[in-house]
Order: sequence, then C-alpha cells, then structure tokens
Amino acid sequence: MRERPAHGVGLLSAGIIAITLSIVVYVLVRTLVNQPIGLGMALTAFLLVVALVFLGRTLFRVGEMLSLLYTVDRNGISIRTMFSRQTIPHSAILRIEESAVTTGDVPLHGMSWPGYMRGSATVEPYGNLSVWATEPLERQLVLVGEEISFGISPSNHQRFVEACEARRNLGPLTEPALELAPAGIATWPVWRDRSVWLGALVGAILDAGLATLTLARYRALPTIIPLHWNALGQPDRLAAKSGVFAIPAIGAGVLLLSLAVGMAVHSRERMGARLMVWGSIGVQVALWAAAWQILIP
Repeated sequence: MRERPAHGVGLLSAGIIAITLSIVVYVLVRTLVNQPIGLGMALTAFLLVVALVFLGRTLFRVGEMLSLLYTVDRNGISIRTMFSRQTIPHSAILRIEESAVTTGDVPLHGMSWPGYMRGSATVEPYGNLSVWATEPLERQLVLVGEEISFGISPSNHQRFVEACEARRNLGPLTEPALELAPAGIATWPVWRDRSVWLGALVGAILDAGLATLTLARYRALPTIIPLHWNALGQPDRLAAKSGVFAIPAIGAGVLLLSLAVGMAVHSRERMGARLMVWGSIGVQVALWAAAWQILIP
C-alpha cells in the first residue's frame, strides 16, 4: 500500500518563499550590475550568494516534499523522498497513534514552513521524534518506537493504520533493519569521491583568490589596460579596465562546467571525471598568470 500526504498548503507556502527569494536575488543582481567597484559591491555579491543558497535549499526541500511517500508492506513501513529512504520494520513500532503533542511550538532541527516539516525534535511524550510530514505536530500520526518515533501525515490516517495492522498480522517475509539510507541521485558515487570534491574546492579557492585580488587592485589600474602582448613584449590588445573581471568569471565558468560534466560521467568514467575537475585547476593557474601581468605590472 502506498499513501501520499496532502501538498496544497506546503506547496503554496513554498511558492511564496521561492518567489520572495527570487525577487531578492533579482534585486541584488540589478544592484550588483549598477554598483561601483568597491567594498559595497563585495558585500552585495556576498548577500547574493547567501540568497542563492537559501533559494537552492528551499527548492531542495520542495523536491523532498513533493516526492514524500509512505509505503506499507509485510516487512514494515518505508518513508521515501527523492533523496532518502527511512525503513522501519514492524517490530520496531510499539504502536501507532494520533499525536499527543498539544502545541506546534517545538524546536525542530531541520527545515519547516507552513505545510511541511522535515527534521528531528525532542518532544514529550515521545522523546526523539523524526518528522516527515506536511501537517503540524498536533495533527500528525506517530509511529511510536522505543528509541525513536516517527511523525508522518498520510492523507487518510484510518486507512493507513488499518493497512499497517493487516500487513503486520501477515508476518514479515524478511526482517529489514531500522535505517536511514540515501535514495535517488543521493546514491550517486560521485558524492563520496573525495578526489572530485577536493579538486573542486582547490579550484574554488583559486578562483575566489583571483577575484579578491582583482577587486583589491582595481582602483590602482589605469583606465585602459593591456590584455595581450606580441612577441616583442609590446601590448597589442587594449580594453577598459572593467574587462579584468572577465578573468575570474572565466575561471568560475570553467570550474562549474568541469564539475557538471564530471558528475555526469562519473558513474561510467570515474578517472575521467577526476581529470576533468582537476584539469580545471590548470586553467585557474593560467588565468592567475594572465591576471598577474595585468594587476601587478
């Protein structure tokens, strides 16, 4: 048996949050484009990164909410999203009951908004409670266990409880472990490949350092700067000094493209993915050499 929670309120709330964050991102981008070079621009860029992180996290949780599914069979209950799967054997469930929590004002370690709760909390009388629901705590169905309980919100509580009892009475075919495991794209081996992420980190540090140096030296640059020199060492290509910011931008683009391609091919060509990411560091070094001639004459 499969049961999904109601998504209406949670989707509406998430839409409002996402639209608000998108407006903030738009305003920050417009401000960044029209802002003079300086510390104010750096602060705006930092705020833009923070806003993008929050927007990405919100979209991640929306994906979890829309894919939330409760499955009941003879072996137990499975709570699944597009990124994770919680398996609960029937033997780990002492009873199933309507929530005894009388208030929703409980600190939740995770993320929640009206219509969605995902995280963990310490709640009386259940102790450690893992929440996978689209309803507030006081309207959830609780799978009570000895060490950990689970708060869920199937669309029909009675039907869900009856299905659990019927399948539990049949007895298990196998005894699954009580565990939380990754699912979907979270199972991709690239997430556990330290070499790939170390290369991405080194590349990001080099590019961030180059952007910082560019920003620090910008005011000292002449209005027109050389971008290329001929065989005699004479500049043969000139541009406005604002063009110097294209160098760290190219570095960021190369790093992101290399990481995206590396993640796409990692399951088939692990070494190729690593070479792709680490190869982008060579590009960063070349960009540093080019920028150094311009910024530190």
